[in-house]
Amino acid sequence: MSKDYKELFEERAAIRQFDGGLSQEKAEEKALVDITQEWIQDNDLPMNKPETYNAISKFRRDLKK
Repeated sequence: MSKDYKELFEERAAIRQFDGGLSQEKAEEKALVDITQEWIQDNDLPMNKPETYNAISKFRRDLKK
């Protein structure tokens, strides 16, 4: 089963905003970091390859659409 990273991102941002008292912007920034790290681990991406950084950029752009 594949994770719905968009849903996880939105859920974590909402929790940080409403339960944690953060602004929407800060809550989304922190959630984006969390979900990106989780996605990197789930996909076992090597951090020493340039293509990994391109994949991360694309993942983040797609997540925030």
